[in-house]
Amino acid sequence: MEYTKSDVIVQQLGNYSNDPLNNLDSIIKLLKQITFTTQSNLTYRETLGNKFQFWIVTTKLWEWSKEKFLKEELIVLPIVLELVRLFRNIVAAVSENQNQALEHKWNKITEEILWYSMLKFNSEADNNFISIIRFGSQALSNAITGNAGAQEIIWSDYTNRNESNDILSELVKCEDSVVLTGALILVYNCVHESESRRYALVSRLIDFSLFPLLYDSLSQPQRQAPTRHQIILLKILDSKFFSSLKIDEFSISLCVCIIRAFHSICHQVIYSMQLVENDSIMPSKSQDDQQHEGSRLLYTGLVLFLQCIGKMSQEGDKKVRECLFKEGIIASSICKADKSLPRMTKATDTQISHTFQQASSGFAFIKRDIVKIIGNMAYENKIVQDEVRELGGIPLILNQCNIDDNNPYIREHAIFALRNILIHNPENQKLVEQLAPIETVQHSALQDVGIMTELGKDGKIKLTTNVRK
Repeated sequence: MEYTKSDVIVQQLGNYSNDPLNNLDSIIKLLKQITFTTQSNLTYRETLGNKFQFWIVTTKLWEWSKEKFLKEELIVLPIVLELVRLFRNIVAAVSENQNQALEHKWNKITEEILWYSMLKFNSEADNNFISIIRFGSQALSNAITGNAGAQEIIWSDYTNRNESNDILSELVKCEDSVVLTGALILVYNCVHESESRRYALVSRLIDFSLFPLLYDSLSQPQRQAPTRHQIILLKILDSKFFSSLKIDEFSISLCVCIIRAFHSICHQVIYSMQLVENDSIMPSKSQDDQQHEGSRLLYTGLVLFLQCIGKMSQEGDKKVRECLFKEGIIASSICKADKSLPRMTKATDTQISHTFQQASSGFAFIKRDIVKIIGNMAYENKIVQDEVRELGGIPLILNQCNIDDNNPYIREHAIFALRNILIHNPENQKLVEQLAPIETVQHSALQDVGIMTELGKDGKIKLTTNVRK
């Protein structure tokens, strides 16, 4: 029965399409009959879709209607409306119909009609055009639902377009809830089972300078530490910094967002470090899971913030560095470096508790990244050089010129930072010249073997033997 009915309808549609201008009413009536039946009858959709002649006839009518429509011959508007509805219905839950529609470029035809309809609706607010836009967005979404091959074709197409022909972005901008829902479902269908596409989507949003908006939307009230979703977003941003993201004047909003988010967790980070310094026990698996998770996210967020700031301070242009400076990165970096944990080496293992060693290693790499940022910011910038001196940062950097197992290569970064802080700055050079050793601090590892340190009259350290040992 369905087979016979579909044969007759396809034949009638073909006959009318030979002279569409003189058969407009008949075509509209027939299309309404098809769209009504295909909306709820899956078997009919499958039967009609198996008719090769159906795709030939309908595509011919699509092309003719589109040409008239784009020339503002709006007498064909009712036909265009029904064809878009037909596209939406015929591809729903039938993968073979989806493939046929894409093969006959129904999606491309629909896009051209959507562009024109959005232009007309924005200027004239005609409800006929908003109906076309709604059905069109739903049709594009239905065309890929449950069809991995179609999703790959559509997604690759959309994500490689420039802004001028990015139909997906235009649909998302639409204030109509039905249109927006259709566009978002299309995106969801493409990315929900594909990690690579999810990454590509977020990466593209970052390229459009939307990171601050995304980051804020993932926050939780009354929570200082970054959320798990914010950490994921930061990891994507970090990977882009080290791969493809260009740091330029368009990065100012990104710079402000990262610095302010970094400042927002500094107080909590310093508090955690002070707990470690006082030999307090850090959260462990036996403690409250929420507290342990918060500490882990806090540390991960801190490291990611520092890596991103380090990259911006190293590769950013003058405007980006000025933004970092104005947002107070030097003051906060020096403050955090001053509050950081003492250095760890094999020689100090016997001096501290096992708990302290574990807690201290939880803040690995922080001092190194801070020293790196200060060094980058001071490069050929006397204002930064002076601020480092005024905030007491020079002795702090000098103290990092040693080995620290929790901060690999911190000595090399400190030496480079000192070079950038001192070069062409007589005031800073004079400060270093005036520094002199005051006394030595006895090390228990040397004391255990009877060796003491003392400061000679020439300012050099000397080793002496403790006869009592």
